[in-house]
Amino acid sequence: MADLKYSIVWLVFLLAYLDLEPVQCFPYTLTRCPPSLSSHCPPNRVNSCNNDQDCEAAYSGKGLKCCDDCGRSCVSPKVSVVEVTPVKLFKKLKILTKLIAKCPTNPPSSASPPGPDQECQNDASCDAKFPGQGLKCCSDGNDFRCFPPVVESVINQPMYCPSLLPEHPRECGKYYVSKCFNDEDCEQKYPALKSFVKCCTTTCRNRRCVIPVQGKAPPTPTPSDACPIFPTPAECPTEPDHECKLDFHCNQSHPGLGLICCIDGCDLRCMPPKVNGICPIFPTAAECPSQSDDECKNDMDCNNLHPRMRLKCCLDGCDLRCVPPIV
Repeated sequence: MADLKYSIVWLVFLLAYLDLEPVQCFPYTLTRCPPSLSSHCPPNRVNSCNNDQDCEAAYSGKGLKCCDDCGRSCVSPKVSVVEVTPVKLFKKLKILTKLIAKCPTNPPSSASPPGPDQECQNDASCDAKFPGQGLKCCSDGNDFRCFPPVVESVINQPMYCPSLLPEHPRECGKYYVSKCFNDEDCEQKYPALKSFVKCCTTTCRNRRCVIPVQGKAPPTPTPSDACPIFPTPAECPTEPDHECKLDFHCNQSHPGLGLICCIDGCDLRCMPPKVNGICPIFPTAAECPSQSDDECKNDMDCNNLHPRMRLKCCLDGCDLRCVPPIV
């Protein structure tokens, strides 16, 4: 029997920061019968035991198992230690419907169902003996025992980044630090959940490993470099007053203005996108009118006056005018 390798890691989804954090696992000792060394067996097999309880009664405290190798006898088992996490934490991820737990053992189960002398009769009996460990009742080729399952995906639809919104934008923090740059970063960070983590852009305009959603792709958040930067105020209202969650909300409430959904320091507001590029250099006039005749004060004014033209508010030598930037 080939060595069995198990890796079961569950993660807790932190809603406040839209991130995943590792969960502390606990060790579980797994004992199995060693592989059979006999290629041919005599027709009349001699059994010195029927189950593990017989071995414990005959050799108390030795930890022997009743295994079949041309007859059942008490032998030293093969011992391995795996890391298991309580299945109740897995339920918190709300992705149980996307997974299926299978027995990790390759040998087929015996023709008859497990009897009362076996370690388990079904998955429920494993849960009764090892509560919270999420073990399955599986055959190891000789007996039915409780094993950590192999978890496989049953998802047959594409997975997309969810539309995420923090309870309050000030939870984003000052520097909007990204925890990943692509899905591969998340797969390396959480190897046991490769199919269930994606590197997604949050409303805070940073990127984090999150649990994706299944089905149709939701609207994509605005890239982080498209929004103007506002200073974070020392204090924000207790109750958030968001005007939007995504850009298409701005298109619905302000059609034709090309506004996007951005953080104004406290709440999400529809505003003109940041205009990339720099102001052209105009020659300084020999003399300017005594009264200024500014067309704008900032790039937002230009977007309001000239929607979708992506003009910048620049000094033309005397006054501030909306002009095309140098990209």
